[in-house]
This record gives sequence, structure tokens and C-alpha cells, in this order.
Amino acid sequence: MSMITIDTLKLSERLHGAGFTRRQAAGAAEGIAEALGATYPTKDAVIDVVETLGRSVDRRFTSLEIKVDRLEAGQAKLEAGQAKLEAGQAKLESGQTDLKSSVTKLESSVTKLQSGQAVLMENQLQVNSKLDAIMAHLGIATK
Repeated sequence: MSMITIDTLKLSERLHGAGFTRRQAAGAAEGIAEALGATYPTKDAVIDVVETLGRSVDRRFTSLEIKVDRLEAGQAKLEAGQAKLEAGQAKLESGQTDLKSSVTKLESSVTKLQSGQAVLMENQLQVNSKLDAIMAHLGIATK
């Protein structure tokens, strides 16, 4: 990095011309040169650093934009997946409702069959009883 160069003799002469004693002018010129020479870069050096930092910030910003784009694409995929899951859940719930309805119908059918079976058994008992009576009337022995 380039640094500012101070001509201490010239500065000392200007300070002396402004009213400083020779000793004060020399001491002030040396102090100023030491302070400035050790800490302040030139304008060109500052411009170089600023440009380098600017390029670095641009690269990082571009990298962040890419990452944000990837995150947004991932979020869109997640949202699409969530929509599919919700649609699947709705189908399952509809299927569950249909299944419950079918079970209710089957239970009703079983109840009707059991009722019909009871009627048939009662009818069979009546038929058997009448048949036994007819056979007894005819004198046919039953087992």
C-alpha cells in the first residue's frame, strides 16, 4: 500500500514562516510526518481497497442471491408436495367416509339376514310341527 510522503524540511520552513520557532517547527514537522506516514494511505490505495471490497461484496451478494433463489425453489417444491399430501389426505378421508358407509350398510344387511334367518327357523318349526301332525294323522311314524 502506498503511503503519503511528507517533506519535513519544507513543512518545517512553512511552520517557521508562520511564526513557530525553528525548534517548534522542526518538532511539529517530524511529529506530523511520523503520524501521517504511519497511518494514512494514499488516495489511490484507498480506491484500490474500496474497489476490491466492492467486488467482494458483489460476489457475496450474487452468491446470496443464488442461495435465496435455491431456497425459494425448494420452498415451492415443499409447497407443491404439501398440496399433494393434502389432496391425498382428502382422498383418504373420503375413502374412510365411504368405508364407514359400506360398513353401516353391511351391518344393516347382516341384521336383516339374521332377522330373515329367525323367520325361516320359525317357519321351519311350524312346517315341522304341521308335518308331524299330518304324519301322525296318517299314522306314519316319525323318527
